[in-house]
Amino acid sequence: MRWLGIILLCALGLGTARAADELRDEDIGASSRWFITVDSPSGDDGTHLAVSWRREPVPSERHVLVMRRKVIAGRPTFAGLGFDPIDKAGAVLVPRFLYPGDKTYHSALNLNITPSAPGAKLGEWVVVAVHDGDPATPIIDTVEADGSYVYAFIPVIPGATANTIAQVAGHAASSDEVSPSPGWFNRTRWMHLVLIAIIAGSLFGFTWLAKRKTLFIRRLPGVDAIEDAVGRSTEMGRPILYVTGVEQAQNIETLASLLILGHVAHIAAEYDTDLVVANAFPLTMVIAEEIVRQGYANAGRADAHRPENVMFITSEQFAFAAAVNGIILRDRPATNIYFGKFYAESLMLAETGYLTGAVQIAGTAELTQLPFFVSACDYTLMGEELFACSAYLTREPNQIALLKAGDVMKVVIAVLVLTFTVFATLASQGYAPFTKFSISDILP
Repeated sequence: MRWLGIILLCALGLGTARAADELRDEDIGASSRWFITVDSPSGDDGTHLAVSWRREPVPSERHVLVMRRKVIAGRPTFAGLGFDPIDKAGAVLVPRFLYPGDKTYHSALNLNITPSAPGAKLGEWVVVAVHDGDPATPIIDTVEADGSYVYAFIPVIPGATANTIAQVAGHAASSDEVSPSPGWFNRTRWMHLVLIAIIAGSLFGFTWLAKRKTLFIRRLPGVDAIEDAVGRSTEMGRPILYVTGVEQAQNIETLASLLILGHVAHIAAEYDTDLVVANAFPLTMVIAEEIVRQGYANAGRADAHRPENVMFITSEQFAFAAAVNGIILRDRPATNIYFGKFYAESLMLAETGYLTGAVQIAGTAELTQLPFFVSACDYTLMGEELFACSAYLTREPNQIALLKAGDVMKVVIAVLVLTFTVFATLASQGYAPFTKFSISDILP
C-alpha cells in the first residue's frame, strides 16, 4: 500500500503555507497529527479507492469532511503542504481551495447553507463522506478507472440541519496524488475458485474414465420406449409425429430436442416408417431437416428421406397448436413425441393425441407444463432428463463427462446448503465460533 506519510498542516489563519516537514508543534499549537492512507482495495477491479486516516491525539470534535478532486494538469494539489480552506472562521470555503490554480473569479461557499451530502459537488471537489471519528475500516470510494485524485480531510462540526456544516473545527489535511489500480485476484471470492476447481477436476476426470470404461447412467424409460413406439407405428402402418417445441433453435430445450431427433430419425429409417416433424420456426425446420437427412443416411436409407415431412408451420403459438392437432386427427400417427419447450399448448397437444390412442412420449424442462404431460402421456422426461437424453443415447465420453460433472456439482451444493444451514442455526443460538463469521463472506 502507498504510504502517504504524515501531513502536518498550518494553523487556521496562517497566510503562508510551508512544507510539512517544516511544521512544528509550536507552529500549530495542540493540533492533531494526521496519518493518511489512500490505496486500491485488495482484489479490486480498478474503480475504487480505500480511504482511511488516523489522528494523534484524537480531537474532541471527531467529525471529518472527506472530499475528492480529480487532478488536473498544471493545477496545484496541496499534497504535503499546509493550506487554509476557510475564510478566517466559520465554515466558508475560499475559492483558492475550491478551484486551485483557476484564475477565473469564483465565489466562496458557506457550508452552513450548502448541502454537503455524499456526492455533492463543492467547487472542483466531490464530497465522499462526513465521518464521525477516524474510521475503523477504510471508506471505499468509487472513482473512474483512469483518473488521478487528491483527497482533502477537514475536521468539522455538523450543523443543526441535515447535511450542513456549522464550523470547521481544526486543521485540514490533503493526500498525495493517487490512482486506482486493479488487482490480479479478488481474494474474497476464494470459494468460487474452489467450486470451479471441483467442476473442472470432475469434468477432466470423468472424461478420462469414460474413454476407458463404461460409466453407469440411470435408465430413462421414456427413451427406452422410443424404439418400441416406432415399432408399433411400423406394425400399424401409421407415421411418427415429432414436435420440436415452440421456441427458436437457440433455446437449450430445443437444442436437446434436435439432438434426440437424430436418434429417432435413425430408428425410423431402419423400420421404414414415415417421420413427420413439426417446427414452429424456419431455422428450427432447416436444422431439423438436415438432422433427419443425416439420420436416414446413417441408417443406409438416404433415398427414403422425404424432406416435405419436415415442415415449418407457424410461430404463432395457438395457430401452431391447432395445426399440429389437425395433423394428429387427420393422419392419426401411432406415436407422438413432444420434446422441447412448451407452454399452454402442451395440454391441447397431449389431450388430442390421447384421444387418438397414440403412444405419447414427452419431455420438457418447463415446470408448469410437466403436470399436463404426465397426466396425458405414456412417458415423460422431466427437467434435466431431457438434457441427459443425448448422453444416454450416444454414450459419447464428453457428454457423459458433462453429465457426471453436473451430478458432482449437485452433491457439492447440497452438502454446502446443509452445512451452512446447520452453521446458521447454531449461530442464531449464540454458539461460538459460528457467530464469528458470515456466510456472505464465504460465498459473496
